[in-house]
Amino acid sequence: MGIKRILYPVRYWEMGYRGLLEILALKKAGLEEIILLHVIPREEVSYVPFGGFLKERALELAESAKLKFQDWDKDIQKAGLQSRFLVEIGDPLVKILEVAEDVSADLLVIGKQKREKLFVSEITQQLINRSKIPVLVYCHSLLKEPEEKPIILENIQIFKRPVLATDFSKNSLKARDFILYIKPLIKKIYIVYIIKSEEISGLQEEEIHALEERMKNQLKEFFQPLRDQGIEGDIFLGLGENPANEILEFVREKEASLIVLGKTGKGFLEKLFMGSVTSHLLKASEFPLLIVP
Repeated sequence: MGIKRILYPVRYWEMGYRGLLEILALKKAGLEEIILLHVIPREEVSYVPFGGFLKERALELAESAKLKFQDWDKDIQKAGLQSRFLVEIGDPLVKILEVAEDVSADLLVIGKQKREKLFVSEITQQLINRSKIPVLVYCHSLLKEPEEKPIILENIQIFKRPVLATDFSKNSLKARDFILYIKPLIKKIYIVYIIKSEEISGLQEEEIHALEERMKNQLKEFFQPLRDQGIEGDIFLGLGENPANEILEFVREKEASLIVLGKTGKGFLEKLFMGSVTSHLLKASEFPLLIVP
């Protein structure tokens, strides 16, 4: 399979060009084509009284989009990749998913503008939940605000030091296998499992120690196929009430570049994507996320 074709929806989002430059690096991993998609919401080219359609307005918007992204196309061609630019009219969520299937995309790349906006928008959440292919949520520059002063974070070479958070589920295995497609770009990987505090509540010290040893062995076994392929890395076993917080803390500590997750699972990742922790992680993370269904 591999990553041969990427669908990149563009809606003039801030730093979208930086995201393009990052995914050009995937040529080393077998990328062949990038498809730029511009979806014009139907309400922008329709008039309500009779449900009419403003054809001239639609053509004007489409041409404007094509002109704006001519330079993007040049960069894609310069990188030795094929490119296409598509314009669709309709519901952005529906159209993005339809086009992804029609063009047989291997990876969907969407962008994050600001921490408080796009990353927790309904369309972003729905794309992640409904996409049948992996989704890379990219952000280039965000403000992290410690007590002293704001710090501008720049995400570059995002595939260099990924953190793969696992719960050992089938989807986590899929995420691990997908990592192999970006092997040429990885310098070091971290495999992380978080034990929720409630899981050890009431356990004796020796029982906790036995649980820790069992989880460490599972992590080693989980990592072995990547190690066998020559990917260097470490494992990490954490403990906390909120897995999302623990993951982010680890990523920041290790100065990692990307968080990789299986979309659903039977352990903490299921809650990560089905409950309130989802919004927390998507809102709080200043790092790109790669989510594998």
